[in-house]
Amino acid sequence: MAERILLPCGCHFDEERRIFIKDLSTLDLQAVPGSGKTTALLAKLRILASKMPLQEGGGVLVISHTNAAIDEIKEKIGSIVPNLFQYPNYVGTIQSFVDQFLAIPYYSQKFGHSPNRIDDEIYTELCCRYLEKNNKGSNWLNIKRNSLSILKSIDAIDANEVIKIDGLKNQTSPAYISIRDFRFTLVNDGFLKFDDAFKFAEAYLNECPQISSLLKKRFRFVFVDEMQDMSEQQCGLLEKIFFDTSGLNYFQRIGDRNQSIYSGREEGSSDSWMDRERVLRLNGSQRLCKNIADIVQSFSITNQPIEGRMKKSNGGEIEIKPCLITYSEDKINQVIPKFINIIKELKGNGSIENVKKERYAVIGWRKSAGKGVGIDSFYPNFKNNVLQKRKNYNSLKAYLFNCGKSTCSMNDLRTNILSALLKILRIEHIKDSNDLFFTQKRLLEFLKKNETAYNIFKSNLCSWCKKCANDLYDEVLSDIRGYLPNFLQFWSKTVFLSKNFIDDDSMEDVVAQESSVTNDDVCIDGVSVSVQTVHSIKGQTCTGVLYLDTYNGNGCGASSLKYESEKLSKYFLGQKLCDNQNEKKFIKEAAKVAYVGFSRPTHLLCYAVQKERFDKKLSNIDTTKWNIVNI
Repeated sequence: MAERILLPCGCHFDEERRIFIKDLSTLDLQAVPGSGKTTALLAKLRILASKMPLQEGGGVLVISHTNAAIDEIKEKIGSIVPNLFQYPNYVGTIQSFVDQFLAIPYYSQKFGHSPNRIDDEIYTELCCRYLEKNNKGSNWLNIKRNSLSILKSIDAIDANEVIKIDGLKNQTSPAYISIRDFRFTLVNDGFLKFDDAFKFAEAYLNECPQISSLLKKRFRFVFVDEMQDMSEQQCGLLEKIFFDTSGLNYFQRIGDRNQSIYSGREEGSSDSWMDRERVLRLNGSQRLCKNIADIVQSFSITNQPIEGRMKKSNGGEIEIKPCLITYSEDKINQVIPKFINIIKELKGNGSIENVKKERYAVIGWRKSAGKGVGIDSFYPNFKNNVLQKRKNYNSLKAYLFNCGKSTCSMNDLRTNILSALLKILRIEHIKDSNDLFFTQKRLLEFLKKNETAYNIFKSNLCSWCKKCANDLYDEVLSDIRGYLPNFLQFWSKTVFLSKNFIDDDSMEDVVAQESSVTNDDVCIDGVSVSVQTVHSIKGQTCTGVLYLDTYNGNGCGASSLKYESEKLSKYFLGQKLCDNQNEKKFIKEAAKVAYVGFSRPTHLLCYAVQKERFDKKLSNIDTTKWNIVNI
């Protein structure tokens, strides 16, 4: 039954996956890119759901790092096994799990009321408002280059704690007292950042250890997908709650330690996720062909073998040899056109044929490297222009125009417009009946009380999304500005405090954290490629990828290893080991970034490196595995 639901017609799970699907003990699953690990997990969940209710009323807990991963689970099996998404089971992100079962209960017990919002965006906005004030704390902060980062980094959750303020050690100074009071006012009022939730969760477990026993009793089976993306703090919290040697519950962690590349966790996440005594492996990749799998395997920090199973439509091997493109400094602008020419040649001779969803990408680690080579050195127009859902802009216009245009789905556009309206309500200090700022859900529930007005709002929202999808942003901006007086009349308010936000034509005032997501399209002779960072393309599949050798000297001290070609020369040459222990962690970090980037394409992998670095570090590369192309 699970095969019929989850796999294409006539396909079956192989023995490697069947072993994992049947095994319900505590274990780790290490799975190579494109192995179908999530599909295998879904099959296991489908079978478990058919056995419910479980013994003694226990349930199943499924945790992943992102909402996108949870949405995929719900989309694929939600309608088939709805009981999996009902009590006593829980399917959600690590953040939502911690909020619901630990942070909110403990906070409510401690302060006598629920948190107002656990949200980085709202927290950032409140910090920005503090910085706009004229007091000792804000004045001290505003002379610092990273004033917002300093303010947001304060993580004390109890008034008895001594808060740490970067650069300010005098705890009796007016500036220190002002900043401390601001922080604890936010905590007392229930405005928390995401990291605060984990601090409250840790405090709850320390004060009430029986909470862990209760959670283990409720959740007999615990599955954590994309485990490599969990921070050290998140990993430790899950271990503290669910790791159990008594055999009363079963805890499975699923992911790929080679792909732990998220900023600030390159070392911490995979090293904190140490293998259990029982480890299963999925070595077969349905995404990678043999030639690419052999290259990707060379960059595995866990030495896990990869079997490339991607084939031609006729069942034959994809025999495209990965290309190493070398260029002289004055010809760097010819690298992307050369990649496109290679694609055209392979399509022309039939090496790339009958690809269902053909897609090509140019990727790199660093967007802009300053004194070295970055993505923008190859493509000067490259910019960071895809809006993530949690971006917080300083003008209504920026919310509309910075949403990626054609790359945004209708749902993204809808979310973005609603986010702008919610910000207007916050600026106007408009709250719901519980004295809380509105969320999207609570706003729509409020508007539904007036059926006529709600229908008009829905019609407008639908129209605005359609117009944005057709690049009619100026028209939508004018429409929303005209609608807002009627919108605020729901609360008997007029446009007042939010006037500057609504009328401002600024496009660049982003106050939230910088996103690593980028997306620009280059089209030459009918071949379109997207230009992105490695971090933004993680989890995606492409037909062909060009990986750019970029400068990343941060953290290497006096080391001469600044580019991936220099840090990873022994990986490229099949040797892998490095001698300098101080450099080892930076080489390991680079290996994981390369591993993620190299494992995206199904057919064509290219790597572009300046000829001087090639001659110095890679001239002995195995030409039976790489095709050298000179510009």
